[in-house]
Amino acid sequence: MAEDWRPRHAALLEALTASGELPEAWRPAFDAVPRHHFIPGEIWEQRATCVPMTTDAAWWDLVYRDAPIVTQVDDGLRGRPGDRDLVQLHTHDGGAHAHRAGGRRRAAGVGGRHRQ
Repeated sequence: MAEDWRPRHAALLEALTASGELPEAWRPAFDAVPRHHFIPGEIWEQRATCVPMTTDAAWWDLVYRDAPIVTQVDDGLRGRPGDRDLVQLHTHDGGAHAHRAGGRRRAAGVGGRHRQ
């Protein structure tokens, strides 16, 4: 769909400037670079759960709204959020591990690695 993004872009910049979130000194840089150039085609809106944007109109609305945009769920695996197996967290004296179906486990915390 050919979208005239310029009115949306201008409205977002006006709102951000009026709220004080976008300093006047930074406005020329934001004005020169369209936001949609940095947003992938598959995005979700963060609500109680991630809601996929399934139409062009919904995509454009979210891209040019002052709101968080989720660009990846479930580590990039295909499917809807929540369609994956639940992860169980097991703790013991040696630490904590997250277990998934198929026998894979990962040390819980930052930088955990998959082990068989």
